[in-house]
Amino acid sequence: MTEMRLLTTGSRSWVRRTVSHDGLTIDAVLNRVAADAASAGRPGLIVVHGGCPNGADRVADGWALERRRLGWPVKPERHRADWRRHGRRAGFLRNELLVGLGADRCLAFVDLCRKAECQADA
Repeated sequence: MTEMRLLTTGSRSWVRRTVSHDGLTIDAVLNRVAADAASAGRPGLIVVHGGCPNGADRVADGWALERRRLGWPVKPERHRADWRRHGRRAGFLRNELLVGLGADRCLAFVDLCRKAECQADA
């Protein structure tokens, strides 16, 4: 049996601090997926993400690195967009690549817009 591939994606507004709601939320979900992988007899978990230096990618990457340091069979797999080469299309091309690589599961950590123009009328 092969390692479980988990594709993670999400908003850039998610933050990882020692005790933040965002970090704890993503950590809890990733802990559950790692437990599911182990229960299914998978030898490890590969956390695939777009390598954004902030947001959900950073939180997922930090989780994977910390668990790996603790001896868990977890590896981050970063795929950064090449903005210099592809310009404004880089993110779309990177996302297409991520999907094309395949995954057993995909988690999307979407943050709601907090701008006034995004708020629904009360």
